[in-house]
Amino acid sequence: MVFTDSLPLVPLPARVAVEDGTLRIPSVRIEGHPATAALLRRELAPKGGEDAVGIVLSIEGDGPAEGYVLDTSGPGIRITGRDAAGLYYGTRTLLQLLHRTDDGWSVPRVLIEDAPRFAYRGVMLDVARHFFDVDDVKAFIDRAADLKFNHLHLHLTDDQGWRIQIDSWPLLTER
Repeated sequence: MVFTDSLPLVPLPARVAVEDGTLRIPSVRIEGHPATAALLRRELAPKGGEDAVGIVLSIEGDGPAEGYVLDTSGPGIRITGRDAAGLYYGTRTLLQLLHRTDDGWSVPRVLIEDAPRFAYRGVMLDVARHFFDVDDVKAFIDRAADLKFNHLHLHLTDDQGWRIQIDSWPLLTER
């Protein structure tokens, strides 16, 4: 077993043990936590295939908040979250590991144990100075969640501009 930080993971997990080989994923069968399973099913659906690899999602309360264990060393994939957030973060790590090969989709054989090093992991979007449409804001939020940020600061107003038109206060958007 080799310990490495060479996998394409952001942020880098606390502990990563890489084994030889990969787990080929022609298609998936997801069991466990219903809400997280539905989300993961939707994201993995385009990957298709014939033989199903089992993904088991579960929550076990031992360990630090928002922590998880991702194990791809067996015949299937097991993600165990310490809570719902940890389970979600484990699925984000799995999606980062998933890569396309000539034979289809696969993930490396790994055992990952992770928990956030900081309770507050925030990101800011400044829509006061730079206008973004709703789809861009949603894409930004989705990407921040994929990278395991847990707080969003929206900078809505500043002296450079006001983005909400209020008919009874026309000077807010005129000046």
